[in-house]
Amino acid sequence: MVESNIEDMKKNVVKAVTEGQLSPAEVVGESSYLVVKQSDQEGKVVNPRLQFGLSAIPQDVRAKFSGVKLGDVLDLGDSIKTEILEIYTINPPKSESEAPSPVA
Repeated sequence: MVESNIEDMKKNVVKAVTEGQLSPAEVVGESSYLVVKQSDQEGKVVNPRLQFGLSAIPQDVRAKFSGVKLGDVLDLGDSIKTEILEIYTINPPKSESEAPSPVA
């Protein structure tokens, strides 16, 4: 079940990148979308994949992600280590004037 959910989550990210909603990035910024893995202090994985827009988390936690890079590991408290697996920039929606014209 968990593996199925993880695969669905991966597909959703790939779709968002393909559709131009997300762009790969190397450093976390204000408009980042993150994919992370969480482990306990002994290294046992407790959450194999979490993905979220940075704006969805509380400001005090969000500040800890500022400037973080791919592969970095953060200690966010509660004895949980958070590893940055993927970073994306959330692209603003294209206006109608920027959208390609339909082919007649």
